[in-house]
This record gives sequence, structure tokens and C-alpha cells, in this order.
Amino acid sequence: SQMVTVTYEQARGLRQKHEKPEGFEISVSKTLEVPVARAFAAWEDVKLRRRWLKDAGFTIRKATPSKSLRITWVDGKTSVEVYFNSKGDGKSQVVAQHSKLPGAKQAERMKKYWGEQLERLKEAVSRRRQ
Repeated sequence: SQMVTVTYEQARGLRQKHEKPEGFEISVSKTLEVPVARAFAAWEDVKLRRRWLKDAGFTIRKATPSKSLRITWVDGKTSVEVYFNSKGDGKSQVVAQHSKLPGAKQAERMKKYWGEQLERLKEAVSRRRQ
């Protein structure tokens, strides 16, 4: 029923793409050729994180090892949740979900940003693996 409601509201111009009641939210994922534990470490370890993430100075509110991170973003206003999923045989999927964004333009900008950053993460963990 939620999907029907959102589709109806978007069709009538009452809700924009990525809009939620508490602001805008985007999600980006990337499959990596490394185990979940290594992908998780690349986020949690500040030294490793600085190798691939432009804005590495965020605050981790909650960490569930090799499962998820809840982050207060560097702006102090928005939130990022990162999920780690095993894809078997040394592969993992990382999903970054950025929420409480104030507008559609910032949502689109952050969707692009996270796409670029996850690509950098993929390159960084691949180099480290060799």
C-alpha cells in the first residue's frame, strides 16, 4: 500500500523523487571482490577510510561488525546507513543510504557523490587485495 501511495503522490506532484516525510533519501550500492569483513573494515577504520573517501571525518553512531554502520554525516544534520551483504565466494555488496537530505538537488548531488565514492572504495580494496 505504501508503494501505491507514493506512486499516487508523485503522479499528482505531491511528492518528488527520493522524497520522504523527514526529507530526501538516496541509496547507492556496489559489489566488491572482497569478503564482507574487509569491506566493513574499509569503512570503520579511519586510516583505511581516508584512502578512498573524500569526506572521511564523519561520526559512527552505531556499528554492527560486518553488518551495518549508522553514521552522522560530516554536515552534522544528515544520516548515512551503510549495509554490508555477503555475495558468497569472497564477494560483498555495500549499500550506502543517505537520508534527511533537505532537497531534491542535494539528493541528486549525494547520489552522484556516493556512486563515485563507492567506485573509489572498490578500487582501493582491489589494490589492497593484490
